[in-house]
Amino acid sequence: MPVTMVRNTLPGLFVLSSDPKGSHYVEWQAANDPQGGDVQPAPEEIVGTPQFLRAVQRGILVLEEDNNDPAIVEALKRQVDSWKARSGENAAAETAVIDDKVEE
Repeated sequence: MPVTMVRNTLPGLFVLSSDPKGSHYVEWQAANDPQGGDVQPAPEEIVGTPQFLRAVQRGILVLEEDNNDPAIVEALKRQVDSWKARSGENAAAETAVIDDKVEE
């Protein structure tokens, strides 16, 4: 299934759904999100909706044609770095809980 990389330009969260049931949805974080959440892949089920087209026409969402664009690459790197940091925090917290149990 092809996806399109899309960037949110709003200063806040933006969410689009393909239908009222939310079968497919994409959530973009605010523009310039430090964790890169302002750039998300959007599946064709989202890209094909009138709401998506209106958001693009209004400049809320920007299609990123070049996936090698340094801004896209950097946003995706920030997403990975953020995920790794969260994973490390979770692992440290889990280890701490296990250590506490062992000491009892």
